[in-house]
Amino acid sequence: MLSRDIIGVDINPEALDRCYEKLSFERKDTGEAFIRQGDARNLDFLKADRKEFAWQSI
Repeated sequence: MLSRDIIGVDINPEALDRCYEKLSFERKDTGEAFIRQGDARNLDFLKADRKEFAWQSI
């Protein structure tokens, strides 16, 4: 990782569980990963300067 924070948003609790599983390893010198349940159409909880890249998978 490039010492950048990762913010994951998904409405599906099962998808969030998979994210937590995939992130359950020790990381050194990296940013943090924040996983949150919600609708990706509403990212108002993010500061404007935190939105650099968005990825959507259906």
